[in-house]
Amino acid sequence: MGYRRHPVTTLQGGWAIDLPGSFSDERFPDPWSSSDEGRQVTLAAGPTAIDGRPMSAQAFLAEYAADLGEDALEHQAGPVRGRARITSDASTGIEIGRLEGYSGAPGSGAVLRIEFENPSDWKWALDTWRGVRPL
Repeated sequence: MGYRRHPVTTLQGGWAIDLPGSFSDERFPDPWSSSDEGRQVTLAAGPTAIDGRPMSAQAFLAEYAADLGEDALEHQAGPVRGRARITSDASTGIEIGRLEGYSGAPGSGAVLRIEFENPSDWKWALDTWRGVRPL
């Protein structure tokens, strides 16, 4: 086991995510999880279909990201469409930032959760969500 200095691209369920080399991951079939000091990323991804036909990105978001509300952040890059929100939770006595993000592409979807302790990591969390992409 060693320290990775450079960013790492991880593949999960037909999607790719880029993370700093400081992250260490846990390999489970689904979801995949990785963390470093003060940040944790969880990604679940896979094929999507309705009646045996590939689900559109819009249908995926309507089905799975509808509860994010009208104020959800939106993202589009080529065939990928996404919706996310950032919240905070102080119920444990320590305030934690949380990004819940959904990304869809024709026939595939990804659900991403990023938790971070440092309030200044909100931009990094958004950039990480926007960078999730299908293979």
